[in-house]
Amino acid sequence: MAFTLEWKFMISMFIVVSGAGESKDASTTLDEASMAMKHELWMAKYARIYVDNEKERCFKIFKENVIHRKD
Repeated sequence: MAFTLEWKFMISMFIVVSGAGESKDASTTLDEASMAMKHELWMAKYARIYVDNEKERCFKIFKENVIHRKD
């Protein structure tokens, strides 16, 4: 059975989030993991591929945009 990119990412995020309970601030870790999942799905949807530190920079912009839309 072949997994799509979205499923592989969701499985990976589940593993990361599962360990978040051990974190001092699990809520923040969960929010960050959720935001990272949204960003990965957005990247897959729009076929975005980043190199080097560009992904980190674009992730920060993505988070700001998501937060800005909620207000």
